[in-house]
Amino acid sequence: MLPLLLLSFLVLGSCAPQEISPPPPDYDETKKMVVDILKLTFRTLPTKIGRIFSFRCRMNP
Repeated sequence: MLPLLLLSFLVLGSCAPQEISPPPPDYDETKKMVVDILKLTFRTLPTKIGRIFSFRCRMNP
C-alpha cells in the first residue's frame, strides 16, 4: 500500500507545471529609470513648493 501511495505521489508531483523565473532586471535600464524619476522630481519640486506656499498665503492673509 505504501509503495503505491509513494508512486502516485511521485507521478502526480512530476506533472505539475514548472514555474519559469523571469530574467534578472537589467541594471543599466533600472539605473536610467531611477535617474529620470529623480530628475523629474527635483525639476518640478520648486514649482510644487511655490504653489503650496502661495496657496497658504492666500488662505491666511
